[in-house]
Amino acid sequence: MSTNYEKLMGKMVDAKDIAGILKKNPALKTDKDFFFYVMDHGEFDEDTLSYFADSIKDDKDVIYKIVSTWPHENGFKHASSRLRGDKDMAHAAVQGRAGNLLFISDELKNDQTFMLNLVASVYMGDSALKHLPESYRSNREFVHALLKRDYQSFALISKELQNDPDIAWRAMFECDIWHAPAFCFKHAGPAIQTDKELFKKITAKVKGFRASKELVEELKEIHKLALANLKGADALALAQVKSELKKLKKEVAEADSLSADKLNKQFTELLSRLKPFSTNKKIMEAAIEVDISQKSYYVKNIGQSLTLPDISLQKDMAFWGVIMKTTDGRAYENLPEPVRATPEFLLNHMSIGVSAEAVPTALREDSKYLLHLAETLASSGRLSMVFRVKYLVDKKLFSDKEFIESFAMHDASILDDASVAIKKDKSIFKKVLSKFPNCISYADPSVLADEALLVESVKNGGYAFIDKLSLDQLSNQKLMLELIKASKKDNNLARNIMRSVGYELKKDKELAKACVAINGWAIESVDESIKYDQDILTAAFKSGAHVYKDLDMEKLKSLFDIVQIRNMAGTLFTHMKIN
Repeated sequence: MSTNYEKLMGKMVDAKDIAGILKKNPALKTDKDFFFYVMDHGEFDEDTLSYFADSIKDDKDVIYKIVSTWPHENGFKHASSRLRGDKDMAHAAVQGRAGNLLFISDELKNDQTFMLNLVASVYMGDSALKHLPESYRSNREFVHALLKRDYQSFALISKELQNDPDIAWRAMFECDIWHAPAFCFKHAGPAIQTDKELFKKITAKVKGFRASKELVEELKEIHKLALANLKGADALALAQVKSELKKLKKEVAEADSLSADKLNKQFTELLSRLKPFSTNKKIMEAAIEVDISQKSYYVKNIGQSLTLPDISLQKDMAFWGVIMKTTDGRAYENLPEPVRATPEFLLNHMSIGVSAEAVPTALREDSKYLLHLAETLASSGRLSMVFRVKYLVDKKLFSDKEFIESFAMHDASILDDASVAIKKDKSIFKKVLSKFPNCISYADPSVLADEALLVESVKNGGYAFIDKLSLDQLSNQKLMLELIKASKKDNNLARNIMRSVGYELKKDKELAKACVAINGWAIESVDESIKYDQDILTAAFKSGAHVYKDLDMEKLKSLFDIVQIRNMAGTLFTHMKIN
C-alpha cells in the first residue's frame, strides 16, 4: 500500500496539494495509514488534518501523533470536539505546544481542578492566562500555582493582584529565574513600585543573584520612574528621558565598531589579494577559518573564500580535513561536491557544524552507512557527535524498525522521531532501556502505561519520562511511591516527580517526604501547606541538599525554635544564617 501512497505524493509541491489528492481519492480521507504516511513522508502543516474525515479527527493515535510532532502541534485545533474535551488528550496537546490551550473545550477551561493539575504539571508560559477565562487572572490559588512555573504571567494577572505584595514577592522569587524580580517589578502596580520599604527588601534579596548589579540598576530605574509618576506627567517624562539616555550610552559603548557592509567589503578586497597564494595551504586555511568564523548576521557571502584554493587543493582530502577541524565543520556545506559525497570523508570529519541539508541524499538514505557512522563515533568516544548523526537520517528511515532499533543502541533520542508503530513497540524500548533508561520518554502513551516498564527504567537510572505520563498516572500516589522505591541512586527522579505530579499530590505528605528523602531539592515543588512540616524538612536536610536555600528563614523561625531547627538541619545548620 505504501508504494501507492508514494506514487500519489510523488508530484506534491506543498501541504495544500494534499487537499487535491484527497479530492481525487475520497476513500483516503478515512485512511489512517495514509494520514500517518503524509506526516512521515510528505509536506504537512497545521491545517492538513482539516482535509480528512471526521473519523480521523476523532482518532486518538492521529491526534497524539500531531501534538507530539514538531512543528505541527497546532493541528490539534482540527481535532474532534470529543478529543478536545478529553483530559489526557488536552494534557498531551498542551505539552506539545502551550498555545493548544486555546483549542481545548470550554468545559475543561472552566474546570478549575483540571486547570490546577495542568498548570502544576506543564509549563505553559503566558498561554495559560491568554487562553483561559478572565476570572483566572483574579484567582489567587490558580495565580499562585502558575507563577511558580512562569513569572512572566505576572504581567497578565488582575490589577488587584499586581498590587498585592504577597503575590508580587512570590512571582519575583519563587520561580528561581534570575531576571524575574526586574520583570515582575516592571509590571507590578503603583502600590508595589512606589513602596520604598518593599523596594529595599527586594534589592537586598536580589544582591545574592547572578548579575545582581544589572538587576539592581534595572529595579532602581523602575522605582525611580514610578516615584516620578507620582509627581505628575512632566516629572515622569523627564525621568524617562534620563533613563533612555543612560541605556543608550551603555549600548553605544558596547557596539561593534564596523558595520556589516564595511566588514564585507574589507574581506572581499582581502580575498582578491590572496589569489597569488592559492596553492599555499597555510594561507588558504587561515583565510577560510577567518571567513567561516564571521557571524552570519554581520556579513554577507560567507564561504566565498572556499573557491580560492587552486585545483590541486580542491582535490586534497587532507587539506579539507584541516578546514573541517578549524571551522568545527561549518565549512562543510561549501566544500566541493566530490569531497562531500565521499563517505569516508564525513566518517573521518563529522563535526558540530555539519548540517543535514549539506549531506548528499545518498548518504542520508544509506542505513548501513549511518549505523557505521554512529558506531564509529561512539567507539571513538565522540558521543556528542553520535547525537548529531540523528539529524542526518532521512525521513524514510524513521519507519524502518531494524534501523531505528539498531541506531537507538547508540543514540536513543532517535526514537523521538520514529514512526507511531515503532513508538508503540514495547519490545524496542525494553531492549534499549538497558543502555539508555530514559528512552521510554519517547514512547507512545500505550507503552508508558506499562507500570512494570516504568519501574524497570527507574531501576536502570531512568527519570526523564515522568513529565510524559498521563494525568491519571501523575495523580496516582501508589505509582509515584513505587517508582521512588525502585530508584537505586539519587538522580532527578524525585525532583521530576514533585515538579510534574498533579495539584493534590503536591500536598501529599507521604509522597513529598519520600521524594525529599532521596533528593532534598524536590522540596522546591512541595506545596506551601506542607513544605514546612517537621518530618518533611528533616528528611530533606538528611538528603544532603542545601534545603535552606529554598526556605523562608523568617517563616522557619516563626514555626520552630533554634533547637528544633538545628535538629532538623543537622550538620547543615552551620551554613544557615539564623540569629
